[in-house]
Amino acid sequence: MFLRSFRLLRILRILKRGGKKISMIFNTFVITLHTLVNIGSLLLLILYIYAVVGMFVLGKVKRNGIINDYINFENIGNAFMTLFVITTGDSWNAI
Repeated sequence: MFLRSFRLLRILRILKRGGKKISMIFNTFVITLHTLVNIGSLLLLILYIYAVVGMFVLGKVKRNGIINDYINFENIGNAFMTLFVITTGDSWNAI
């Protein structure tokens, strides 16, 4: 416990030395947080639209191979999961 307090003091000392720079970086992050929320909500809206379209077009595809209980377009939750797998690049070419 005693050594941990020294580690914490070391971090505080670093923050004290570079306080203006770290404060400027933190303030920049706080200012851009609103924009990041807008971009994230736009991405979720696009995923929702494609999930609904995928449910209508690909909802009746038979399950075999990579199309299993989790990766399919039968309901909105599985459609979101499938689109998330595709957008992150996790074996998207097999789907």
